[in-house]
Amino acid sequence: MNTWQPSTVLYPDADMVMCDVTRRLFPDEPGVFVSRKLPPTYPELQSEAVIWNRMGGADPTAIMQCRVFAATDQRTNALARLVAARLPLARRLDSRIINIEQNEGPTDMGPDPTPMMQMMWEITFRGNQLT
Repeated sequence: MNTWQPSTVLYPDADMVMCDVTRRLFPDEPGVFVSRKLPPTYPELQSEAVIWNRMGGADPTAIMQCRVFAATDQRTNALARLVAARLPLARRLDSRIINIEQNEGPTDMGPDPTPMMQMMWEITFRGNQLT
C-alpha cells in the first residue's frame, strides 16, 4: 500500500546566506569583516565586523541576530544603520531570500572597550525540494 508523503525540503544555511549577501551589499566597505563569529585575534585587527547567527525559528523562517563591531561608538552606530538600510535589498541579490523584516535594533550591546550594536531580523528562505 502506498501512502502519500510530502517531499522533503532542504533549506539553505541561513548564516552563510546572510554572510554572503552582506559582503555583496558592501562593495564600498572593503575593510568590513563578515562571518559567523569573530576571530580570536579580533581586538588586534582593529577592523570593523558584521557577525550573523541564527538564533531560532522554524524553517522556512529564521530569527537572525546581526552584531556590528567597530573601533568607536560612532562608527559602530553608523555601520549598524548602514546594514539596516541596505539589508532589505538582499532579496534582489539572492533568490533564496523571500522576505526580510527587522524585529529590533540597532541596540547598543557592547561591553567596554569593544563597541557593539545588535539587530534582530526575521528572514524567510526558499528551500529546494528533494525527490
